[in-house]
Amino acid sequence: LVHWPLAFPQIFAREEASGFDLLLGNPPWERIRLEEREWFATRAPAIAALPTAAQRKARIAALAQEDPELFAELQAARRQAAAEARFVHRAGAYPLCGRGDLNRYALFAELGLRLVQPHGRVGLILPSGIATDETTRLFFRHVVTQGLLHHLYDFENRQRLFPSVDERFKFTLLTLAGPGEPARQGATVVCFATTPEELAEPARRMRVTPGDLELFNPNTRTCPLFRTARDESLCRGLYSRLPVLWRKGAGEENPWEVRLSSGLHMAGDSARFRSRAQLEEAGAVLQGNCFVLGEQRFLPLYEAK
Repeated sequence: LVHWPLAFPQIFAREEASGFDLLLGNPPWERIRLEEREWFATRAPAIAALPTAAQRKARIAALAQEDPELFAELQAARRQAAAEARFVHRAGAYPLCGRGDLNRYALFAELGLRLVQPHGRVGLILPSGIATDETTRLFFRHVVTQGLLHHLYDFENRQRLFPSVDERFKFTLLTLAGPGEPARQGATVVCFATTPEELAEPARRMRVTPGDLELFNPNTRTCPLFRTARDESLCRGLYSRLPVLWRKGAGEENPWEVRLSSGLHMAGDSARFRSRAQLEEAGAVLQGNCFVLGEQRFLPLYEAK
């Protein structure tokens, strides 16, 4: 942890403009929780390679007897992650992003608002979830409604701008103003860009205002994402004419009488699944698109991606 006024007294001792003039960064993109596969990847690759969470859980439990030293190291890592998450959730230092499933990049974004001087700027490279995720929605709503958001340039990594990051990953160039700047009546947004040159294309550039958050995403107030200004105009017409699908919270509206339910979860229900190799090894026979094993029938699972 850093005590910023003590670490940078010359920056925070100024009476009229306490804080940094400019903050630029690419903070860590990692969750504050133990990711078992990543943790075991270099310590016990055989455990990391197990296909289901249920198999990993059983194998990890066996480490208490088979490799007590590795098991103790795992327990210490779990306690460290749990302690960090508990601090962020309860300390009150991150009221906008210190909630739910924590990610360090979101905490750095909120920290930037505290460290910048009133007329300064913050520029960060972040996953696009800063504008779209449930856990960061309060932060995004805050910077838009307070007029602090200047630019949001959203990229897909298909051109490998980050060579070591998967090409399907989306990231954002986020520019924020200090709290002393005049509130902006909307921010410039470009979505689904693949090269920096596309940011200058007029057909891609849009303005997002606080009213747009209410119109397009009234429940979450997260950022509406459109590939072109034409898409945005079309959706604006539709959303202006038709009632909301389901407005939650105070004054709840459900004009379409929607009902939601949960199906299968790939992690929590992993013990229910069998791979084709497992079924064939057990002697199951493929009949049509189902495997039959005695009195049991195994149905195909189509995973939405």
